[in-house]
Amino acid sequence: MKATPKQYAQTLFESVRNVSKEEASKILDNFSKVLVENNQVSQLEKILSYFSNIWNKENNILEAEIITARELNADDLISIKKFAIERAGGKEIDIKVIVDKQLKGGFVVRLGDEIFDSSLKNRIASLKQALNN
Repeated sequence: MKATPKQYAQTLFESVRNVSKEEASKILDNFSKVLVENNQVSQLEKILSYFSNIWNKENNILEAEIITARELNADDLISIKKFAIERAGGKEIDIKVIVDKQLKGGFVVRLGDEIFDSSLKNRIASLKQALNN
């Protein structure tokens, strides 16, 4: 029976959790060989996703996603990151930025289970709804 991506991720996490960078590098080399031998290289993306989730949970790191209509400059990114850290109670945050031209303006922040929608698209929809009531 072949291991699932989740099992691989958990095993990899346990293997690299408390080792030096050199040891982790050797473990990753061996891990990649095991994936090739078991013909499961195609599962690498899923494995890495599970691994990232496990790593972040164990290290108290929240994942945040910022969706914007345009690329953010450094000051905007810093401001949004400060907002997210305050909302998260000072926890470390791993931020992924996605550009979506359909927003027209503003941004949407996904932080854990919370969504903060400050997009122009949402504001227009809210205004339309308010005018129709």
